[in-house]
Amino acid sequence: VKSDGPVVKGLRATQALFERDYKTASSLFQDAIASKDDSLLPISLCGYVPANVEWQLLLALSEQRTGSPAVAAESYRQVQARAQKALSEPQANRNVEAAWHVALSWADAGLGQRDESINEALRATALIPEAPDSLEGPVWQGFLAKTYAMNGDADRALPLIEHLLQSEISLLSPAILCLDPVWDPIRQDLRFQRLIGDGAVPQA
Repeated sequence: VKSDGPVVKGLRATQALFERDYKTASSLFQDAIASKDDSLLPISLCGYVPANVEWQLLLALSEQRTGSPAVAAESYRQVQARAQKALSEPQANRNVEAAWHVALSWADAGLGQRDESINEALRATALIPEAPDSLEGPVWQGFLAKTYAMNGDADRALPLIEHLLQSEISLLSPAILCLDPVWDPIRQDLRFQRLIGDGAVPQA
C-alpha cells in the first residue's frame, strides 16, 4: 500500500475523526473517496463492501460536525442510493447483503429517517443471527447497536452494548466506545458512561 494511497488516507481520516479533528478528517476522506479505490478492508463493514462506502458515511458525519448539514446530507444520499441499488441485485453471500443493509441503515439514520434506519439494521441481524453464528453474529449486533445510538435510542443500544462487551468476538471495547464519535448521541447517558469507565473523549 502506498504511503499516500487512498487506504492510508482513509485510515488517517478515521484517526482524525476519533481525535475530533473533523476538518482534517473530512479533507482526507474526500481525497480517499476521490481516488475511486474499491479496496476491501476488514475494519470497514467487515470487508464485505468497498471501504469507500464507510468512508463516505464518515465523511458525512465529519461534515455534520463542521456545520455543513447540506454537504453531509448529499453524502448520505449517495450512500443510500448506492446501497439501494446493490440490494436490488443478487449478492455474493448473506454477509455482503447484510453489510449493504448496515450501510443503508447508517445513511438513513444520518438523514433522520429513524424507522427506516432501524429496519435496515434489523434485516442485517436477521441474515446473520448471533445464536447460530457465534463468530460473525455479534459483529452485526454491534452494527445494530451503533444504529440505535445514531438515532439517539439509548434504551435499545445500551443492553446490546453491555452484552457485546462481554463477548470475545465483538468488535466493541470501552476504548472504541470512548473514541468513536458515532456514539455521541447517547454519550451523556449515565449508563453509557459507566460502560466506558474512566475513558476520556478527545478534545477537538
